[in-house]
Amino acid sequence: MEADLLLGELLGARWQMMWRKETAPIARLLSIITMIATVGVCSGMSWRAHSEKMQHPATHSMTLERLLTLPLLQGEHGLHQVTREVFDAAGYAEAPGTLNGEIVNERGPLMLADGYRLNAVIDYTAAGVLSIAVDRTPCFRLENAARIVGAVPVGPVSYPFAEGPNYDTRSAVANGVDVNLGTFSPGEMCLTEIHLVDIERASKFVAENKLDLPAKNLSSRDGKH
Repeated sequence: MEADLLLGELLGARWQMMWRKETAPIARLLSIITMIATVGVCSGMSWRAHSEKMQHPATHSMTLERLLTLPLLQGEHGLHQVTREVFDAAGYAEAPGTLNGEIVNERGPLMLADGYRLNAVIDYTAAGVLSIAVDRTPCFRLENAARIVGAVPVGPVSYPFAEGPNYDTRSAVANGVDVNLGTFSPGEMCLTEIHLVDIERASKFVAENKLDLPAKNLSSRDGKH
């Protein structure tokens, strides 16, 4: 049931930050929630046994460290590269940036080459955001992730369709990309939540759609060197 909880945590609180006037995105996102709710009841097996059957084979190139570092090293190109690799591993046919609010790994968790598992990958890339829920087993310690990318503690952050992480938010910004790290629950030691953000695209999306995000972190941080 752990992965079900991570999916709910990643998706549940985010639906409040929708466009002011349009109802179609809300209907689309509610349908995603409904679909997720049915995943856990499809069989009587425990989630762990179920996920071992459902998860995709490990890819030889994608590791959690690569996913975190390449966007910072190469900016938009690196972000596009890791997004494309994750999409390919999930058998998700859409090119990065074409859809919002789609569950990339509908067929189950994604196993990375280093043994870490992505329980949920949500495509908000048309709004500049890729949201990822990381399994707690095996544990990739948040402090280790923060050390690798040079992330520092920050206050509340908001992006289109994505608020948070919920707790212990860390941020590393370079070359126009924000790698945002954190946890779903207070006091956790493991990295469980990641947002990869194209800052320029996200800022443009917010301005064009007149979004009033709870935290005003986009306008003051361009992250370009």
